[in-house]
Parts: sequence; structure tokens; C-alpha cells
Amino acid sequence: MIVRTMEEELERMRDDARRNEASALANAERKAKLKMAKTLLAEGVGVETIARSSGFTVDEILKL
Repeated sequence: MIVRTMEEELERMRDDARRNEASALANAERKAKLKMAKTLLAEGVGVETIARSSGFTVDEILKL
């Protein structure tokens, strides 16, 4: 049986919160880039240009 002190448990919870926040920020950034890529594609911007601007691959852009 593992027994944690209050301080250890609080630190574990803080670490979890930091990981969750980082994940949420990364997810929000990806969604924003996807929205931008879709908009640029709809405006007729070249797939290669969108790929360079967004960080997505040409194949990922073509699947939008």
C-alpha cells in the first residue's frame, strides 16, 4: 500500500493540472490552425502555401 503525504498529493495534483493545461492549449492551437487552413483553402490559397503556414502536411490539408 502506497501512502502519500499531503504535500506529495498536492504536488501530484499540481503536476496533473499543468499537464492538462498544456494539453488543452495544444488542442486549442491545433483547432485554430485547422480553422485557418480551411479558410485559406476555401479562399483558393495553394495547398503548399497553407502547409508551410500551418505546419500541417499537404496530405493533411487535402483531407480537409
